[in-house]
Parts: sequence; structure tokens; C-alpha cells
Amino acid sequence: MKTLSIITVAYNEAKNITRLKRSIDAQRLPKGWRIETVLVDNGSHDDTALIAGRLGYIRVVSQMKGTIAACRNRGFDEASGDLIAYVDADCELGVDWMEPVVEVLEDKSLGIVGWPVVPPTPMTWVQRAWHAHWTNKRGHITSALSGERSMTLITTANMTMTRAAMEQVGGFDASLRSGEDMNFLLRAFHLHIPLMAQPSLHVVHHGEPRSLRAFYHQQRWHCSRNSFLKMIRSGSLLRGANALWFTLFFTMSLTGALLSLLLLCIGMSGWAALGVLPFLLIIWAPAWVIACRAKRMGFFVSLPVLYFVYGWVRMVELFGFHYSKNSWR
Repeated sequence: MKTLSIITVAYNEAKNITRLKRSIDAQRLPKGWRIETVLVDNGSHDDTALIAGRLGYIRVVSQMKGTIAACRNRGFDEASGDLIAYVDADCELGVDWMEPVVEVLEDKSLGIVGWPVVPPTPMTWVQRAWHAHWTNKRGHITSALSGERSMTLITTANMTMTRAAMEQVGGFDASLRSGEDMNFLLRAFHLHIPLMAQPSLHVVHHGEPRSLRAFYHQQRWHCSRNSFLKMIRSGSLLRGANALWFTLFFTMSLTGALLSLLLLCIGMSGWAALGVLPFLLIIWAPAWVIACRAKRMGFFVSLPVLYFVYGWVRMVELFGFHYSKNSWR
């Protein structure tokens, strides 16, 4: 009998873990497989750990201090599975989620698979636009995607790997307060561990931000200056560095736009207004691409707003102005 260990790191998730556990219990188990559930409680102030025990989590452990990356590593230390899955506490697995996971990884010694999570319905305009960004940034994908192109489609909200892959990468970087998933995937890629994005791994994320304010706070949590700096020091600027490059171009183009407006205000030539164009291009060009791929022109209006927030937050983080990293919720 082989085991899939599902590891969840939780902080004040008492209201969510019942839904997650029920979706785990409802999985259609492939022949010869069982599920082991591991919950790492990261110092919750509610009844997360107590409820998890009542729900039948096989292992419930407490990690009072340390980053979320350290908690993920603690979960792995507690797990015994042949396959290791990471799923967020506010997620809900599709009933067929486990079958493609096993199908893809069962015969592989090394491998990592995942797919972007889906907001619950009905979606707000923020959720709809950001989900379109995630599912169309690599083109319209209907079948599995492998290699470098899959890297930006895998996150720890819905990620599964072989035990050997986790061991070979050496776990998550516990020094990172966020951004640990991309750091992990970059190290896996450089070790030539196969990465796969699989559209059939359906997971609903009930914690997706519904408002622009919530989106701002989520992005503050997700971005990591240390992760950016480690990426630069390692020379990983050609692969998996989309967020870093966007941030740099956003910063330069915004600076140019502000200088252009200043020149206009003091009566310089009207040609100075052309300095705003690179900034407009940075936030509207990708929105146009996504809108065309999704065949929904409304995203040409909504996505630039989200791209501005995305770039602004990372620009501020990159220059060291964000230090507080409490949970964005």
C-alpha cells in the first residue's frame, strides 16, 4: 500500500479546515493507495488544532515559531508518504484531484506537479481577472505542460511531489517569510527535477481576495525582498524571474512617467508626455494579451488595475520598505 501525504500549514483556520478535510475524505482513491493527513499549526489563537484532531487528521503538530517554509518542512518531517502534497487550509479539493496526481507521479522517482487554484463562484471582478491572468499567462492550456514553462503555474496551494524530489531539493528555504514556493521550484529546476503543470488538478481556493484592498494585502504577503535578492545572487534571472523583471521595468517606467509629468507641469515641451508611454505599456500590454487569450475584452480594463497594485507592492518591497509579514488575512 502506497501513501500520499497531504500536508497543510494552518494559522487561525478553524472555520476552513472542516471543508478541506471533507474534500480529502471524499477523494476517489486509486487502487493500492491511501491518504495520510498532516496539519502543522503555526501558533493559531483559535481552535484549529483541536478541530483538526476531532476531524481525524492523522498527525497534528504545533510549530509556534518559524516561517511558513519552516512549517512546510516540519510537515514533511512528520509525513511518511511516497508522495508529498501541499494544500492550503482554505482550499477544497475536487473529488477527482488525487487520480491525476498518482497517474503523473506514481512511476517517477523524481517529479513535481501542480496547477493554479480556482476562486469560488460567483467570482468578484478581482477574482475573475486574476484567475484569467493565472490560467492564460502561458497561453490557453488544455493539457499538461512540463519544464520551465510550468514553473510559474505551480504554487504550494496545490503542489505534489515525490519524496525523493523533496529530499533532493533539500526542503523549503526556512529563512524566507514568503516566496518560498518559487524559490523551491527554481532549485528543483536547476537540479533537473521534472516539473509539470496539470490542468486536471482542480482545487478551489476559498481564500482568494474578493476586493482590491484584499488583493493588495495578499500581494504584500506574497512578495519577498529576500527571495528577490537570492534570485539575483544565484544568477537565476533568465528563468522563473518574471516577477522580478516586471518589478524592475515597472519601477523604471513609473519613475519615467512621474518625471515626464513633472516636466509638463513646469512648462516643458509637450513631447515630455511621451515619457508616460512605457508605463502605460507595462500595465496594458500584458492585459491585452490575457484579454485576447481569454476572449474577454473586459480584462483589458480590470487587469491593468491589478498589475499596478502588483508592481507597486513589489517595488516597495524590493527597496526594503515592507517589513511586517503577518498573515495577509
